[in-house]
Amino acid sequence: MKNINKIFHLILFTLLIFVSFGCDVETDFVPEEDFTLNSFIFDGMVLSSNTVITISGTSVDGATIKLQISDEYGKVYKNLSSIVSEDGDFNFKFKTPKASNTSYILEFSDGNSAHLKKYSNVLFGKLFTFLGDYIPDVDDVFEFSDTEKESIKIMELGEHNWKSISESSNYNAINIIIHKIYESYNYPIGVINLSSKSTFLDYYLSSEVITKYKTVNKYVDSLSHLDDEKTSYIYNEYLDELKELHVDSIFWYQGAMEYAYSFLIDNFITLYNYTLFNLFNQLSKDFEDCDIYTLQIGYHNFAFINELRKSQAYPSYHIENVNLIPIFDCYVEDGDSVILDSGKYIERISSLIIDKTLRNKSFDEASSLSNIIVNNNTIKLSFSTKDSIIDVKSIYELVVKDEDENEIDYSFVIENNTIILTIVKDVTMIHISYGQNLDNYKCNLFTTDGLPVIPFDITITL
Repeated sequence: MKNINKIFHLILFTLLIFVSFGCDVETDFVPEEDFTLNSFIFDGMVLSSNTVITISGTSVDGATIKLQISDEYGKVYKNLSSIVSEDGDFNFKFKTPKASNTSYILEFSDGNSAHLKKYSNVLFGKLFTFLGDYIPDVDDVFEFSDTEKESIKIMELGEHNWKSISESSNYNAINIIIHKIYESYNYPIGVINLSSKSTFLDYYLSSEVITKYKTVNKYVDSLSHLDDEKTSYIYNEYLDELKELHVDSIFWYQGAMEYAYSFLIDNFITLYNYTLFNLFNQLSKDFEDCDIYTLQIGYHNFAFINELRKSQAYPSYHIENVNLIPIFDCYVEDGDSVILDSGKYIERISSLIIDKTLRNKSFDEASSLSNIIVNNNTIKLSFSTKDSIIDVKSIYELVVKDEDENEIDYSFVIENNTIILTIVKDVTMIHISYGQNLDNYKCNLFTTDGLPVIPFDITITL
């Protein structure tokens, strides 16, 4: 029994020494230099819910940084600690709370009371990022409700702070999209709006990607702006840090015409598609399990997006971990031409975000050539859509050639989802193409639902 008591007291003594030594290490080292945090951490921010995120920062080697997360009622959600590495880095990796309208407090400390950082009114919900050009606006002025003003927060390009969506200089189109999403979800939404008129696509690429891009691209010498001070600046200031915080959806709008002025259009198309490949591949690596919505798909990169989505024809550009979701422009008839219907387009974007079952439908319902009937010099081209093709007086970018590749005149009429061509020449074989030229911005075949007719290239024996 005496031996047992001795062993017990020896173990207790050892534990006391160990605990005392451990406490001395943690409490004695109080760094004089303050620590810094990820630049997206502010009062009133919205972070992605029910997912794993990382909050990082820098401090003095060996310091212990602590993070306490508690809700507005004082209930502690998590207590975390991180020891600063030799490189001066620390991070907290944790699963966030479920989406709700409950606000949280994030409190960071390093043992020095002067360094205490406390962030209040932090919400957890959906986090969206807008890149590229701004979405076409609508005329109606939109006003958020008081509840939405409290639950929807935004950080804008050129700023590093979160504010109510009602205080933003945001474009009305984005406001309406976010409003429709909030109506469906009814919990907090964070918007990081990095879109702006006339931004260059390479502003969103990292310097590593730009270096590779400049090495392999024979057209890059035509782009004088690639060496200016803004190259990669949006990536460096925002995307590089944002990738630590899980982003639910990224929206890439347009971003095509910024190169057009630089050099000939045929080079422009090749360069634009190549740059998009680089951008989407970079986003796929930085933001896993994220939905990327490619907005305003023009005919010039229609086939590119189609093949990219199938990941077959371009295996070297296969995108992992990303749902690439194309959303087409919506056009309506306006006299002898077709024009963009911003309201309908915004409605389409919102519905595809809210209802995931519509995503493939968005692409597959674009009208593709489904049936060809030949009767002498009359050819009926029917399309897969149930909607009618918008009636136009001229079909731009539709070319008919004979067996010797000479262009042939034709007349046409549009009946519902069918184009009836009449060839004004006796030939034994014809070649019909639509939207195959690089300079094909004039393509004007759309359905009454606003979806485009997919470019095609066929040869028919008469």
